Amino acid sequence: MANSFHVSLPTAEARLIEEAARYAGTTVPQVIRTRLREWEDLRQFQIAIAHLENQLDAMHFLLELIAIDAASEKDKLERQAMIDRINQRLAQTIHSRKSISNPC
Repeated sequence: MANSFHVSLPTAEARLIEEAARYAGTTVPQVIRTRLREWEDLRQFQIAIAHLENQLDAMHFLLELIAIDAASEKDKLERQAMIDRINQRLAQTIHSRKSISNPC
């Protein structure tokens, strides 16, 4: 048996949901359930995109590390500058990923 919840919506939102139910030929609770499922699907999609972005960032950093290893010894200053840039971007990436995974 499904749980029953009582929800109070602002008048404008309630009208929009009622209109959507009439337009779809269904009930208000069904419209709300459908929208909740859509929001959950969207959230799961956002999580998947963030995961792919993390993988892409990891591959990018790996390629930069390979480039650093390939640099000759005479380019020590450039190597250090590359390492500093990687460390800075890594710190920025970690900070931005934390804000995505914990938006509150």
